[in-house]
Amino acid sequence: MGKIIKWLTALVTIIAGCITSYFVIHEKHVKLNVEIISLENLTAHEAIEDLSIKYYYLDTLEVHNLWKVQLVIRNTGDKTIVGTGSGKQILGDGLPVHYNDKSNKNSRILSSRIINSNNEATFKNQKLYFQQWRRDEYVELVAFIESPCQPEVSISDRDIVDSE
Repeated sequence: MGKIIKWLTALVTIIAGCITSYFVIHEKHVKLNVEIISLENLTAHEAIEDLSIKYYYLDTLEVHNLWKVQLVIRNTGDKTIVGTGSGKQILGDGLPVHYNDKSNKNSRILSSRIINSNNEATFKNQKLYFQQWRRDEYVELVAFIESPCQPEVSISDRDIVDSE
């Protein structure tokens, strides 16, 4: 009888280990990938003697070091991200998209908008709003940013529950 109990205990332990391993391996992950497609300094020009160049945004605001950033944000995880309702995974009001530079916080976003999307997202006040964001769905944005150095784009993993 003691040998049977030892064998059953060993068998149950092995089965429990296999089930745990299966769920750990097949656990679904939330992961967004931010990829810059193009980055261009629109105000970079060659210095020519006796020639001055000025750039204006909306014909009134003089700008220096104007960058055009085009990027794609794609759900590369295996889990749908829910953006609204009682089961939403976004911790705030919308998903913030951050544009900044390493040297300082003197960047100024002049314009930012969605130019292409396949998840019906909207963009307002530098935040993405969506109902569901399924695997491989994306949002393509273009932004015009005044910054003394090359801007960077990021989404904090702290804004989405259990994300990478």
